[in-house]
Amino acid sequence: MKLNKIALAVAMMSVAGGALAHGYIISPPERAALCLKANVNGETNANCAGAEYEPQSVGEGPDGFLDANDTGPQDGMIANGGSTRFTAMNEQSIDRWVKNKAEAGPVEFKWAYTAPHSTTDTKYYITKQDWDTNSPLTREAFESVPFCTIDGNGVVPPREPELVTHNCELPARSGYQAVLAVWDVADTAASFHKVIDMEYEDTISSEWKKRVGQIRPDSDLKAGSVVSARFFNKGGELTGKQIDMTIDSDEAGQKNKWAKAIAEKINGQENDLRAGQMNTKGEVNPVEGANTIYTKEGNEITSVIIDYQAYQEEHLLEVSGVQSMYKVDGSGVSTINYHFKAQKNTSVKTTIYNKDGTQVASDLRSYPNGGDEDVSLGLTAPIGTYKMVITATSDDRSEPYSYDITLSDATYPVYPEGRGSYTAGMLVINPDDNAVYECKPWPATGWCNSTSEQYYKPGTGLAWQDAWSKK
Repeated sequence: MKLNKIALAVAMMSVAGGALAHGYIISPPERAALCLKANVNGETNANCAGAEYEPQSVGEGPDGFLDANDTGPQDGMIANGGSTRFTAMNEQSIDRWVKNKAEAGPVEFKWAYTAPHSTTDTKYYITKQDWDTNSPLTREAFESVPFCTIDGNGVVPPREPELVTHNCELPARSGYQAVLAVWDVADTAASFHKVIDMEYEDTISSEWKKRVGQIRPDSDLKAGSVVSARFFNKGGELTGKQIDMTIDSDEAGQKNKWAKAIAEKINGQENDLRAGQMNTKGEVNPVEGANTIYTKEGNEITSVIIDYQAYQEEHLLEVSGVQSMYKVDGSGVSTINYHFKAQKNTSVKTTIYNKDGTQVASDLRSYPNGGDEDVSLGLTAPIGTYKMVITATSDDRSEPYSYDITLSDATYPVYPEGRGSYTAGMLVINPDDNAVYECKPWPATGWCNSTSEQYYKPGTGLAWQDAWSKK
């Protein structure tokens, strides 16, 4: 068994080491390439957290972005491939990164491969026209079908300084867009995810030239919520210009309605800003739904961020002191202790169910004037695991709180309570079967503290016997 574990560890280290292939896009320069070298205008990306030293390594992550199984890097971590390195690449705002000038039509993507490897293909995706430029990149931000796919045919591309050119057709867009190139390395489970920041030249004649933000309503808001427009220039936030709008009804809090309302408020208070959608005449008018925020060339404002503070109703109940394990005394009775604070005109019902979902205990209390109470319920039930549900009700509101509890006649911790400090010979209870397990001596002790319950949870993990002995 030890030999198998060593082999597994070596395999894991090999995966963690990543693919031997490396490369990056030098034209138009990808996000990481502009950390290394300035563009023709002398502009570079700053605060790149190491990407400036090895842009060829940025974006390495699992295969499968937007394919049938979609096993690629998780949303919000697409730009660095989902790894623990180069996390600054995932930062996203309308003015965070230097942009390449772009226009629809033929485009050449030029790659420099510093450690070439056989290639399955390279796919190019582009953001949707109304993507959220101030939030980390997600799948939803991109068109689901690549606008260009270059078949690699399993061939190893040449090493730099020789460059490889991919000829594609860049889709029509306007304003700030992001292109994502996914280079699928053929003989590993890795792909490289490369982001190119693009700025399209607008073809519509308008005084509102510069996009500085977006209003993207993602949820309805309750009355009492506050929506804020925050303004920034190169020096930081302009706190004196902040615009706040309080939602006065649940109807006004419908996401498309409040988006139009804050756009109208921005337009009413800021002469040099317009929020809305631009028509063919270059006019910007507020609409229900997503709105883009524009300013004129030369204005000091570089970005506008829309925040909101959702109104939270006060909870009917605050519960504390619920334990994961309660001791059964010699007469077979457990005392279930906990504490709660209840609001006025609230009833509190506690119900305990066994594993089969059968109710074994119930308690109902009413608090017309509110309550702050220590509760002790006597429960006569066999050793085992139970579900305790505490429900607060007032008028048409209901708040349930659910807890898993174990009744035991032992004083041992219930796994995984205390995990990380288990030592050889320590006894724990598995709440699934209520059996007692002993942690084996070193070197197995490390497996007792493993967070991989799939393998080392006592009694049920695939390799639990490597770590535990059943008592």
